[in-house]
Amino acid sequence: MSERRTCANPGCGGPIVRRPGEKPSVHATRKTCSEPCRRKLVKAARNERDAGRPDPEHPPCVVCGKPVVRRKTEGLAVFIERECCSRECGLFLGQSRGASTMAAKGYAPPKPCVVCGEMMERTYHESRARFAQRKCCSRACMGKLATLKAGGDITMPRALKLPDAPKVMGRPTTALNRCTSCGETIPKPDGMTWAKYRGRSTCGSDECKHATSRKAVSAPKEREMSPLRAALHIARPSVAQLRAYREATPDERRLFSRHIAAVAEAGMGR
Repeated sequence: MSERRTCANPGCGGPIVRRPGEKPSVHATRKTCSEPCRRKLVKAARNERDAGRPDPEHPPCVVCGKPVVRRKTEGLAVFIERECCSRECGLFLGQSRGASTMAAKGYAPPKPCVVCGEMMERTYHESRARFAQRKCCSRACMGKLATLKAGGDITMPRALKLPDAPKVMGRPTTALNRCTSCGETIPKPDGMTWAKYRGRSTCGSDECKHATSRKAVSAPKEREMSPLRAALHIARPSVAQLRAYREATPDERRLFSRHIAAVAEAGMGR
């Protein structure tokens, strides 16, 4: 019987029990009883390793000029990369760098919202082209603008000036259809909508109507399968079943299903 192993974490010392589904080799090499104990053990080993190492010389804070002191739980790599002595200095440094980035991108003057009229400015992450395309100051105004464009019941403010409606690409509304039979232009009656007019294919004369109907009637149709052939086509027996039915005696054929017998008698599956 193997020895009872205990957790290597000095603050725990509990037994190391094998977990469900854990391999014996992994359980034999595991030194801690749980994941929190493993983290504490790794942290203690790292602190013990770094205790004998002197902290590298760090330049002073880039904001206030105070010395940058390594925190108790801070890793050496994080301490080397840190530029500020506190969170306040780090926040100020980030804001100043954001302002310099905005200045490098170019100044965009504020403009009024097309819905409420309030002045809006370009944000830090927004490019000049995107700010030029933006028409609203908030999501609420964007929703109102979309509702107004869709013909909603919201009253349009006086200060609101909607842009021109986009042009619909495709067939122009003034184009007239031509009859598919005689080729003449189909006249559009007064009061008929363009959507209904575009659905017309003949000029309305009796000859063109009869010619179009004859074409529709004389169009070849697909060959339809009989119900029996469709059923046989969907669930077709195997070649071995058909061969066994053909080689069987009349008395033995009574034991086969009607489906196999019908397919074999029809001569299918050869």
